[in-house]
Amino acid sequence: MTIESMAHAVASLHDKLVESDRLSNDTSIMTQLQETVKICLHSIDNSDIANGLDITEKTLDPISRTGNLETNTSCSPLVLQPRESGQVWLIPVSSFIEQLHVTCIYQGFLALSDNSLSLADLMTPFRFLLATVDRNRLISFFEAALNARLSQQRLEGWDDIPFFSLGGAGTKSTVSATCDGMTTYVGRFHEPARVIKDPLSDLSTRVKEDLDGDWLDMQDLERLLRQKVQHFIALPLQSSSRSSEKNIGVAGLIKRLVDKAVCLGRSPGFRRYDVEKALLSNWH
Repeated sequence: MTIESMAHAVASLHDKLVESDRLSNDTSIMTQLQETVKICLHSIDNSDIANGLDITEKTLDPISRTGNLETNTSCSPLVLQPRESGQVWLIPVSSFIEQLHVTCIYQGFLALSDNSLSLADLMTPFRFLLATVDRNRLISFFEAALNARLSQQRLEGWDDIPFFSLGGAGTKSTVSATCDGMTTYVGRFHEPARVIKDPLSDLSTRVKEDLDGDWLDMQDLERLLRQKVQHFIALPLQSSSRSSEKNIGVAGLIKRLVDKAVCLGRSPGFRRYDVEKALLSNWH
């Protein structure tokens, strides 16, 4: 399966959503939603990701998986390398980030569209936006963001969706001041958006403790990964008979990151501690 397969499935889903007035208790659409997620995630962990994310053959060099992983304590990048012998495909950080971003948006759309989930169920990942806009508006935003990413277009409009700078997220290079003194969040995939600098100020002590720490937006995460990782690896389809538990799969890493992610409005947010823990778990 390729990224084209995912795009086709999402387009088909979009048509059904329009026809059914957003799920509208239609279990068949929910089933297709789940199947589409499987397509998204399955496309990560096989060699078709090379074509799906426009990775050239030069960047997908097979590497020999012999010996133990050698961790580098310096600042130089690392190559994720398992212990077993055989071959895997190298996946550039940029391609991993692309797949992670699309998966975050799609999983968010799925959760928000699931009528079996109450607002209380959605509060942990969507706390900030649900205090700003209603659920239907949020579903529309995620749908538009997903369509924009899959069609490789810039997301325009949505002025009511800000960026929440939780734990310093986005302040490294994506937040700037305009000529009128207003702070804006600048991203590659959307128009500049206003910034909420301290989204925890009005929340309870318990919530502040739960969300404590250094947080990263999507672009912060990419910079961090470039410092620590040179490539990610995925097991080729022809080697699928080997136990996937003995190999480093990008699907597993993406699942860990998505499970811990928080919606910061214009970007997914990841706690640095969770990212580093997820990386270490893949270096065993």
